[in-house]
Amino acid sequence: MTEGEEIDRQRLVSVARRFLSREERASLPAGLDALGPGAAPGGLEALEALEALVRLGDRPAVPVRGGVPDYEQAAAEGWKGLKIFDGPIRKLTASTGRIELRGGHVGTGFVVGPGLILTNRHVLELIGKCYRTSTGSTWILSAGEPVIAFGRELDGLKGAVFRVTGVAVAGKDPIGGTMSLTKTDAALLEVEAVSEDGTLLPPALAIASQPGEALRTAGKIVVCGYPGPPDLPPRGSLPDAQRAELIAVMHRIFALRFGVKRLSLGVVTEAPGAVVDAGEWVFAHDATTLGGASGAPVAFLDGDNPLVVGLHFGGETLERNFALGTPALFQPPFASHFNMG
Repeated sequence: MTEGEEIDRQRLVSVARRFLSREERASLPAGLDALGPGAAPGGLEALEALEALVRLGDRPAVPVRGGVPDYEQAAAEGWKGLKIFDGPIRKLTASTGRIELRGGHVGTGFVVGPGLILTNRHVLELIGKCYRTSTGSTWILSAGEPVIAFGRELDGLKGAVFRVTGVAVAGKDPIGGTMSLTKTDAALLEVEAVSEDGTLLPPALAIASQPGEALRTAGKIVVCGYPGPPDLPPRGSLPDAQRAELIAVMHRIFALRFGVKRLSLGVVTEAPGAVVDAGEWVFAHDATTLGGASGAPVAFLDGDNPLVVGLHFGGETLERNFALGTPALFQPPFASHFNMG
């Protein structure tokens, strides 16, 4: 087991010991039975708290293997016909990676230009620190050498790994582990163009400057990311029946396999401008996400290429998830890094 896998395991063990009863822990699948005394708690709880599992029904988060999602599972959960979009889906999954620090899962990011990865500012804050200077600000990355890995699928830790080398630009306001609907929770990371093993950085995904109908309410979207171990609501914060159902859904949707690449399916529930007390381009969606999917692309599938219409950044448990509509990226301070079109 790698250091990163051990960190993820400890996080899940910590969550299970804190929030599940003895009977609930006994029902966990084999492989997670080491929930006895001495299991060390993991970190990054603030990241987990920024995510949400919204629907308990027909919103699958299907695993990706070899760049291809499990179409049979998607069809069984009400999303038939997804395979006709196999071409754009493969492009979306190929250019989406897992951001890591010292082998541990931190968040999700995706390629948007030569040597550029888009993610959330709150993910960046977990791998670096911003210092104010007389001329503005500068970012210092962690000595743990953050990377983005484009494999990390259900069948193993495969795929090229690229070092994060700097920060091109980030939203001006600190996020600080608390979800905000008014701050620009986005950051552009600089990464090496060629990995240590000679692999080229995957192609950039197309970013919509004017998503138009793609962000209408009830429009279908997909989210490609790496959902991590959940931070379950404390006992007593939900009715027992609802909490039990939530735990059962965790088993069914994720099979308690977290931190691997998945394609989550959903719809836009509140279009930009409809979310109360939110920024101009924030919208809500109901695709299934968990901590670790922060920074994932929200995409519209049409034609030969995926069109990224949003940057997922957080949610309210059992209520709704939020994303930053991509038109916000064509405004300062990000505008100079994106080509209009």
